[in-house]
Amino acid sequence: MRQHTTNFQKQNYQPLQPKKTPEKKFGKILGWGIVGLLLVGCLLLFFNEQIRDWTIANRSQHFALKHVTSNDILKNKKKKGNYDFSQVQPIDSKTILLEHPNYSGVIGAIAIPDVQLNLPIFEGVGGDNLFYGAGTMKEDQIMGSGNYALAGHHIFDSLYGDNSSMLFSPLQNAKQGMLIYLTDKSTVYSYRITSVTTVGGDEGEIIYDKGEKSLLTLITCTDAEATARIAVQGELVKKEAWEKVPLLQNVFNQPYNKDYDLQNTVFN
Repeated sequence: MRQHTTNFQKQNYQPLQPKKTPEKKFGKILGWGIVGLLLVGCLLLFFNEQIRDWTIANRSQHFALKHVTSNDILKNKKKKGNYDFSQVQPIDSKTILLEHPNYSGVIGAIAIPDVQLNLPIFEGVGGDNLFYGAGTMKEDQIMGSGNYALAGHHIFDSLYGDNSSMLFSPLQNAKQGMLIYLTDKSTVYSYRITSVTTVGGDEGEIIYDKGEKSLLTLITCTDAEATARIAVQGELVKKEAWEKVPLLQNVFNQPYNKDYDLQNTVFN
């Protein structure tokens, strides 16, 4: 018996699909939007410290000595700095990203090749000074004279622990005998480290002048809670004119807050 195939049977039958309403479309878009926001939030949380460090490293290049002259530095030294330590801000991604840096005020630079430290120096500890470099701790300080004291942040994070190369973090690796270089782009001052100690936050006398000695004192926190301070002190051993030491100029021309072998890059 011949079977008859109807047109209905020949067709590829598809069950009827309910039409999507605008409400369902909106709900789907909203759902994916929430997922996207959560994903972005997780990425920002995970890369929070990397974003902070990248921002500091890149912004700090605007303070490079190549952007200023010795006359600019002299003018900046005459500006009044903020020495209210209670206004020193903690360093975190939110603060850094919301902050609008004022790319001026450089009065010099500091470099310690043995520990990969290379930073701009600013007058005082206020504003964004300590976000990008080192700040003078007393008014009217003069490089190569008295006890020239600088403060800087120590970065602690989950990636490097306390071994960050940012700001004053490398001071934890400082040792007696290492050389520290300061410059105001007129003179380069060389100091040899004589002591690396831990002091309490209330032991401010460590930055006082000591008679006729020409000293350098560098201060940073020992831990994230700032329970104590690392104090690195050195004595002046040499002063040289900026234009006569091209090798040391090369030290200061290296990028700030970058993780690389400063000692071998410059001296080898």
